[in-house]
Parts: sequence; structure tokens; C-alpha cells
Amino acid sequence: MKIEVTLAELNSVVESLNNLVKVPMPAKYAFRFGKVAKQLQSELADLRTHRNALYTKHGETQEDGNIQVKPENLQNFYKEVEDLLSEKIDLSFEPMPISLLNDSTVTIADMAWLDKFFVDDLSEDEEGTDDAAAEEETQVETVIAGA
Repeated sequence: MKIEVTLAELNSVVESLNNLVKVPMPAKYAFRFGKVAKQLQSELADLRTHRNALYTKHGETQEDGNIQVKPENLQNFYKEVEDLLSEKIDLSFEPMPISLLNDSTVTIADMAWLDKFFVDDLSEDEEGTDDAAAEEETQVETVIAGA
């Protein structure tokens, strides 16, 4: 399966993957995450190289060594950065079951960035629980109405 990640999302996705590598999981899933993490790290390095080239192209080096975009180049600079960040990376990655995280602690932010990498295999259990709760609630209403 292909997963798309834009270059604009890349830094946050890589950061979240780096946080996830601390979570114990079966070896085959750890291996798969490791491979995709390496690929995304490489893409992130390429993005930084291209972004720096845009600064060099549209800016000038200051006394402190930093590059500042010239005011007359700002519009073109922003346009080129926007075009760059809209590029997509296609990853060949089969989403993994969310249940493999078990009782691990993962932040909401990390899961938001990594949602494409997981399938919710727990919702069936939750739906069954909701159905049972709804049925029980109906029975209670019936008893109350009949009383």
C-alpha cells in the first residue's frame, strides 16, 4: 500500500517516528518502522539541502554568517518554498494494527502525525461494546417504562 507524506508534514512525521522507536513492538513491525524511518530521514536531509539552496539563491550572507532573504526576493522565495513543501513522498508501507502498541504511552500529537501508518483493529471490539451497552440501555428503558 502507498502512503503519501508531503514535505510540509515530513519534519513532524519524522519526529513522531523517532518518538515511536522507543515503544516496544514485535520485531517484524519494528523492522518495518525502522526502514520507513531511514527513508524519511533521507528525504528530510534532502529537503533541508533544497531549502538551504533557496535561502542562498534568494538571500545574502549577513555578518553573523546567517543568510537573510532579500526583501525584493521574498515573494519568489515564499512561492518556491511553498512549491517545494507541497511535493509528496510515496512510501510503500502496509499500515500496522494499532493494537500492537498495547499499553504503550504515545502522545496524541504523535498519533495524529502517524495515523496513516496504522489501522484501527480495536474499533470492532469497541463497536461490540457499544452495541452491548445500547442493548442493555434499551432493556433498562423497557423495564422502567413497564414499571
